[in-house]
Amino acid sequence: SHGSFIGSASSLDWTHVDSILSMCTPNGERSGNVRAAACKAVGGICTVCVGSLLSEEGLEKAVPFSDDFVVAISTKVCSEMEKALNDRTVSVRSMALFAIGNTSLALKDRCAFLSMHRMLPLVYACMKDKDDKVVGNAIRTIGHVSYFVYTPEFLSNEGGSVSDDLKLYGSLLSNLTGKVHDVLCDATGETPRELTWKQRNSAKKHAWGAATTIGMLLGHSHLLSHFDDSLVESALLQLFRCIQLHAFINEKVFAAAVNALTALPASLWQYISTKKCNVTACGLATFFNFLESPQRKAASLYQSNVERLAKALILIANKRDFCQMFLLRESLPFSIDFFYQWLISCDVQSSTLEQVVDAVTSQEVEHVIDVSDIQIFLSRTAQHNQLVQQLVQQDESMQPATSDDEDEL
Repeated sequence: SHGSFIGSASSLDWTHVDSILSMCTPNGERSGNVRAAACKAVGGICTVCVGSLLSEEGLEKAVPFSDDFVVAISTKVCSEMEKALNDRTVSVRSMALFAIGNTSLALKDRCAFLSMHRMLPLVYACMKDKDDKVVGNAIRTIGHVSYFVYTPEFLSNEGGSVSDDLKLYGSLLSNLTGKVHDVLCDATGETPRELTWKQRNSAKKHAWGAATTIGMLLGHSHLLSHFDDSLVESALLQLFRCIQLHAFINEKVFAAAVNALTALPASLWQYISTKKCNVTACGLATFFNFLESPQRKAASLYQSNVERLAKALILIANKRDFCQMFLLRESLPFSIDFFYQWLISCDVQSSTLEQVVDAVTSQEVEHVIDVSDIQIFLSRTAQHNQLVQQLVQQDESMQPATSDDEDEL
C-alpha cells in the first residue's frame, strides 16, 4: 500500500520499492496482468511520494523525502519502465507509460530534475503501437517527459544529441498536429475515413491528448527559431480550427485546444509577431467569430479563456494582421460593430486603434467592408479619441499647481 511504502521510504529502505518494481517485468513476474498492476501501482506511488504535496489552502506541505531520494527512485522507475515498454502484453506497455508520465509530472511539481533524453524517443516510438490505448498514453506522456529534455539550457548542451532531439521535437509536433487534423477532417467530411465506432472513439481521445501535448511542446518557445515557420503555424492553425468547429467535434477536444492555447507563454506570441504569417489574423478572426456567436453551454464555459486569447493577440497585431483578419470575415464572420465595441470595452491602446483604422481604410479590404461600417468605425474612433483627450486634460487641470517657492526650505 502507499502508506507502508511511505513509512519505509522515509528511512530509505528500498525493499518495498524493489519488490514492486521487480514485478513490472517478465524476469520478476510471469503474469501479464500482475505486471500491468505493478506498473500502475508504481505510477500511483510516484504521484504520492515524488510530487510536492499541497494542502487545501494551496500551501506546500513538508514531504518526507529528500531531493536525492526522489531523483534516485525516479531513475530506478524509468529504468524498469524502459524494459516494460517492450512487454508483449498491451496493458503492461500502457501502464508503463502511465508510470513514466506520472513520475515526470510529479518531478515537475517537485521542481526536481532528471534527465529524460533516453526516455523521450522510447515514448515517441509507442505512438506507433498497434494498440490505441498504448498510443493514447504515449501522447499524454510525451508532454510531461519533454519538460525534462527541452529545458532552457538545452540548446547550450554540447554533442550530437541536441541535433537529434531537435529532429525528434519536429517529428513529435508534426505527428501530433496530424492527429488533430484527422479528427477535424472526419468532423467536416473533408477526407472521410472508414472507421469503426471504436476506432473513431480512439481517434477522438488521441486528438484530445494531442491538443494538450501540442500546447506543452509549443511552450518550449526557445526552440521555435530552429524550425520552419510552417511547422509552428500548422500546429496553431489546427488548434484554432478546434475552436472554429467546436459545434461539430467532441467537447473534450475543443476544451483541450482552448486550454492549450491559453497556457502558451507570451514569448510564443511575441515570436509569432516577428513572422510574416497569418497566425495572428486567423487567431483573431477565430476568437471574434466565437465570441459573437451564440454558444452551447459547454463552449460558453470557455468564453473568458477566448477573450484572454483575443487580448493577447491584439497586443501583437499590426495593420497587416488586421487586414488579413477582415478578409477572413467571409469564412469566419463577425460584425464590425461587435469588434469595435470589444476594442473599446478592453480599453486598447490608441496605437492599436490607429493600426485598426489604417486597416479598415486600406484598399486591401475595401471590397469586404461596407462603406457605412467604415464611416461608423471612423466616427466612433474619433469620438473615443476626443473623449480620452478630454479626460486627460481634465486630469491635468485637477492636479495642484506648484511653484518654485514651494520647493524652498
